[in-house]
Amino acid sequence: MTMIKTKHGFKAILSSVVLGVIALFGINLFSSFTGVSIGVNAVSIFVSCIASIPGVIMLLLVNTMFSI
Repeated sequence: MTMIKTKHGFKAILSSVVLGVIALFGINLFSSFTGVSIGVNAVSIFVSCIASIPGVIMLLLVNTMFSI
C-alpha cells in the first residue's frame, strides 16, 4: 500500500480501510455468480483493513491456491 504525503493523512487511511472492507464484502456479494468467496472473519477483516485492495487480492490468491 502506498501512502502519499497529504495534509489529510487520517482521511487517506480511513478511505483505504473503507475500500478494503468494501472490496471484501463485494467479493462475497458476487460469490454466487463467480463461485469465489472469502470467509469473513477477524483475520480477513484485519488484512483487508491494513492492506486494502491488495490485501483482498492476496486473500483471494491464498484461497484459490489452498482450496480443496
